[in-house]
Order: sequence, then C-alpha cells, then structure tokens
Amino acid sequence: MDDRIRMLAPVALWLVSGVALAAEPSLAELLERMNAYETQVRQLEQRVEQAEQRAQAAETALARLQPAAADSALAIAPAPTPSVTAGEVPPAAAGASPQPTPVLVAATPVAVRHYKDKSIIPHGESDGRFPNAWPIPGTDSYVAIGGYVKADVIQDFDAVGNQNQFATNTIAIDGTPNADLGGKTTLNARETRLNIDFHKPSELGPLRAFVEGDFFGDSNAFRLRHGYGQIGGLLFGQTWTTFADLATHPYTLDFEGPDASVMRRTPQIRYGGALAPGWSWAAALEEPGASIANVPGFSGADRSKYPDLPGFVRYQGASGAVQLAGVVRQVRFDGQSGDGNEADVGYGAGLSFTRSLFDGDVLSGQFVYGAGIANYVQGLSGQGVDAALGANGKLETVTTASGMLAYTHHWQVNLRSVLSVSLSDVDDESGLSPGSIDRLQDVHANLIWSPLKALDLGAEIMWGERRDQDGADGQAARLQFSARYQLD
Repeated sequence: MDDRIRMLAPVALWLVSGVALAAEPSLAELLERMNAYETQVRQLEQRVEQAEQRAQAAETALARLQPAAADSALAIAPAPTPSVTAGEVPPAAAGASPQPTPVLVAATPVAVRHYKDKSIIPHGESDGRFPNAWPIPGTDSYVAIGGYVKADVIQDFDAVGNQNQFATNTIAIDGTPNADLGGKTTLNARETRLNIDFHKPSELGPLRAFVEGDFFGDSNAFRLRHGYGQIGGLLFGQTWTTFADLATHPYTLDFEGPDASVMRRTPQIRYGGALAPGWSWAAALEEPGASIANVPGFSGADRSKYPDLPGFVRYQGASGAVQLAGVVRQVRFDGQSGDGNEADVGYGAGLSFTRSLFDGDVLSGQFVYGAGIANYVQGLSGQGVDAALGANGKLETVTTASGMLAYTHHWQVNLRSVLSVSLSDVDDESGLSPGSIDRLQDVHANLIWSPLKALDLGAEIMWGERRDQDGADGQAARLQFSARYQLD
C-alpha cells in the first residue's frame, strides 16, 4: 500500500498544480474580462439615461395636465390629476418595438383649460424652466411658443351690434331701426392667438418676458394683447389690470364672456410678493382712462393727471382662493374752448373667489362695487358711465355694481360644461343721457368635448339683455359652435 501511495503522490501533485494553474487567468483573459465589464457598465448607464428621459417626459406631461398653483398671485387651486383613457401606452422600453399612439386621451379637467389666457399661468421655477420650454443653446434661458387656432360659427337670432363677441352693450333696443335688422350668421377665426414665453434665472429671481397677440384688430389685423417683462416680484408692461382676478373668468366659447367680469389689459408697473404661506399681494401704477358722458354745450375729454392705483390681497388654499381688491383713480374732464376743468375721485372694491368641488368641478364668482370704475367692467367699458358732466358743468362719478357666478361641471373626463350668469347695474345720474346704459345681464351655457388632448369642440347658447336709463330695453339670443386647437 505504501508503495502505491508513493507512486501516486507525484501524479496527484501534478494534477493539483494543473488545476491551480488553470484557475489563475492569464493576462489576455483578464483584459477580455475588463472589456466585458466596461461594456456592461455602458449598457447600464444607457438604461439609466433612458429611464431619466422617460421620467422627465412623464413629469413634463404631468405638469402640462396639472400646472402648479403656487408662485402666482392669479392662480387657482390645483385641479385633480385626470386619469388617462384606457389603452394609453406608456413610453416604449429600451429595445422594445414602438407602439401606436392612442388617439383618445384624457382632457384636462380644469387647470389649464379653465384659463382663457396663458399670461396668468404661474411663471415657472427659480431656475427658469417651465413645461414645454426649449433650452436656448449656449445660454441658461428657456423659450416656449404657444397659442391656439380657433374657428367660430355664430348664429344670432336677434340684432347684436358686435358680430364676433356677445357684447350686451350692443344689443339693439326694441322698437329701433337696428332691432328690425334681426339675426345674422357669422364665421370667423379672429380669436386665434400666438405667444412667445421667455424665461431665465437671475440673481434677483426668475426673469420672464411674455408677448401675445390675436387677430381682433381692425380688418382681422394682428394686435397686441400682452407685452411685459417680469423679474422677481416686479412686472412692467401691458397685461391684465391688478384689479382683476382672471382665475374666476370661466371658459366660455364666446370671446366676450360674462360682461360683469373685470377684464381690462393696460400698461402698468406692478410689484407684489408673498405675505405668509398661502397669502400674496400686489399693487400697481396703471394707465388711467375713464369714459365720461358729456352734455351739449361743453367740449373736452377725459385727461387724468395721475395713474390709477389698484392692488389686491389674496389667499390661495388647497381647494380654492379668495381675493380682495381695490382701486383709487382720478376721473378728470379737461375742458376746451374756455370750458373749465373738473375732477373727481373714483374708487372701487372687488371680492372674488374660486372653489374646487367634487370630481374637478369649480365654482367661481366676482363682485365689484364703486364709483368712477365702470371702465374696469367688461360690458360697461367705454360706455360713458364712469362719470357724468351735468348741465352746470359739475363732474360727478357714477356708482356701478356688478356680479358674476360661474360653475364648471365635468360630465366625463373629456366632456364638460360651463354655466355663467352676470349682472351689471348703473345708478341713475342726472348727467347721464336717457339712452345711457342702466343695466346689463347675460347667461352663457355650453358643452365642450375634447376628443384629443389639444382639441376642443363645443356649442354654446347665450342670452342677454340691455336696459337704458329711460327704461327702454332689448334682448338677444345667440348660438355659437367652436373648434379650438391648442398649440402648446
């Protein structure tokens, strides 16, 4: 036995040495393994990068459906995120074959589409980025191009002076020659608008420059709606008056909307900021301008020496917002041909709110009262009821009150309706002519279907009434069909 062990021992040692040598890789094998590891690392990095891109795309899409309600004095409470239509396909995984994009997707319940104007949407984060923006190469700036194309078919059943928007101050008074004209059919695309939105970060806060126009100028001419710059809390340029609360303005197919709303775009210098969590404020110097009723025997026009001074305080909560606004202004008649100059103080207060309800529904309202502020109210602007110059040459401001309520209801995720009612009342004033406006009221009701995320198709019925100081009145009804394609 010992002899066999002595004979097998060298063989066993040779086998063990061979196994050990085989277990230790050569230099070529080590290099090959390193190359394989590097290939695996690059593949993992590509997968991580693809995952980040998909996450960023999902975040952008979510931000588009549900824009933040913070960082904006005019933002409403955020609407619930809508569920997508069954069958929507997520971004394809790396290496998977592309899937066809579904045609029907969920409509945005309230958030962006509740606004009729992009200029009031929040201004982005502190780094300047915002949804759908493109980075400008070589800079830290971002830019977005947006707007929409909208076509309207309008059928008037009664005589309305403004064929393109339901302006109740142009409703023909019963018994007048204009009332005998009857209804009319109108087709237009004048509400189509384009905008450029520029953002960048700065040491003083986010910088924004926004320019927008539409085709409501004379003979469909392109006109300026907004043109302003904003850095931090300072805004300068033309945009909505600080006295307004555009978040309460409902999404109507009619370009005019409720005539009792405060709707005025004006050049201004505004400053505002946060007071406490949920609370914000703003104050401004704005372009003056009043509409004064003149009487025979006096020549002149409005010419205020001082800017209007509007401001607001706003609370934005999780389910809604409340805003208290005020304005003080000079209303001045600049007499000519030897007539004297007259001036009076105009003032007003406004209370507005938005409230998110069940299933994404929204209730909003706005109430305004004051003297010499009619030019801030949609239907009373330019109607000569800010102030009246009496027969004795004395200028007195005219007291007005207006109120609007609107309710947005979602029948389905891509089918919604808006119902709004509004009323504006002008006090009797001796200097007002019998044909001056005494009261305006209107009702809007619509049904809007969004078969695509960027497409709205709808129908809207409107009714309005105008009553003059002498008691004469007129009523009108209108039906409108609209198609709107969102560009951003």
